[in-house]
Amino acid sequence: MITRRDFFRLTGLAAAALGTGYTAGKWIAPAEGDRFSISGFLPADRETVTGLAAIFSRRAGASGQPVILAASPWKECILAGSRAAAGERPAKRLAEPVLFRMAPLPQGVPADILVADARTGVYRPDADFTVAMAEFRRGLQGKTATHFFSAEGRVGGSMHLFAGSERYAVIESEKGIVDRIPLAASYRSISVDGAQGKTGIEIADGRVSVHSASCRNQLCRHLGPISQDGQLIACAPNRVMIRIEAA
Repeated sequence: MITRRDFFRLTGLAAAALGTGYTAGKWIAPAEGDRFSISGFLPADRETVTGLAAIFSRRAGASGQPVILAASPWKECILAGSRAAAGERPAKRLAEPVLFRMAPLPQGVPADILVADARTGVYRPDADFTVAMAEFRRGLQGKTATHFFSAEGRVGGSMHLFAGSERYAVIESEKGIVDRIPLAASYRSISVDGAQGKTGIEIADGRVSVHSASCRNQLCRHLGPISQDGQLIACAPNRVMIRIEAA
C-alpha cells in the first residue's frame, strides 16, 4: 500500500458523496476540447472496479491502449473493463491517452462516484447521470470504500500528461466555469459559492489547494495540492471542482 503522501501526489484528486437520482444523462455529445472524468470511492472488489472502467469506456468511446496507473489486481481489472466495452463503443470521441488511476485510500469512506465534464462541471445525479451510472451508484450504497478510482480523457487533444505547457486552474460549480487563472500568477485566494456553502481555494507557487470548505467531510481540503494537467479536486456535496488545464 502506498503512503498517504504518495497517494495524494499520484492522484491529486478528490471526490465525495453525491445526492440521489438519475436520468438518461447529458454525457452523450461531447464537443471538441471537452474533458470527461469519472472518479469514485470504491470497495476492494474486482467486479466493481471492472464495471466502472467499462462504464467510462463505453460512454467515452476511446480506442487504443489506455494508460493505467494502478497496482495488481486493479490494473488488470481496469484493462478488462476497458476491453469489455470495446465492441459497444460509438465512434472514437476521446483523444488518447485515456488515463485511469487506482490507489488505496488512507482511510475508509462511504463508497460513491463523481462524474464531470468541461462543459457541465460536476454532474448532478438527479439531472445528469445516465441510467448505467445511477444503477452502478445504487450498488455502492452502504458500502465502505478503500480505494480511489479515476478515469479521464479529452476530445480532440492530448492530456499533456508529461508536457511543460502553460497551465491554468479552472474553477467550476454547478453553474459553470467560475474562473480560469494561470498557475504562474501571483498568490490568489478565491471563495466560490456552492450548493452547501463556500469553498475557499488558494493558488500559490504554481499549485492549487482548498484551504476551507463548508461540507461536512472536508475531504477536498486534504487531497491536494494539484499542479499537473488532468489533475482535479472535486467537492461533490458543494458541487465545486478545480482542475488543471494546459494551454
